[in-house]
Amino acid sequence: MTKPSRDEIVAAAREYLGVPFKKAGRDKFGLDCVGLIILAGRNCGLEIYDTTKYTMGPHPELLHEFLYPQTERLPGNRLVHGSIAILRDSIFPMHTGIITTDGSEPMIINASAKARRVVEEPYKIHWAANLVGMRDYKGMI
Repeated sequence: MTKPSRDEIVAAAREYLGVPFKKAGRDKFGLDCVGLIILAGRNCGLEIYDTTKYTMGPHPELLHEFLYPQTERLPGNRLVHGSIAILRDSIFPMHTGIITTDGSEPMIINASAKARRVVEEPYKIHWAANLVGMRDYKGMI
């Protein structure tokens, strides 16, 4: 298994900017937030288990069963370039995105149901109040 850099993770995620939002989507014809995390990691050579057995409703157990075993917690919820943000979209954690910090302000790449596509948007404006935790892909350098 290769060990991608943070820049490689971000570059892989940016390849999907503009791709339409699609629940359980896993290709350039449609992605959801979990699909973006999976494909960005896989495109960098990481072996990532996938699942599409979820609905658009809150499923905090998905994070515990699927995402957490494949990632490592970042202490202190620091916004680190190429890290995975776990976000709540109601009272439950149910959204993910990849943080970018190579510009003038922190941004987040995410498959936005609201925008109906993958976007890179200001983190503070759209998501800061909804942060649950920060994770890193296992095997990243």
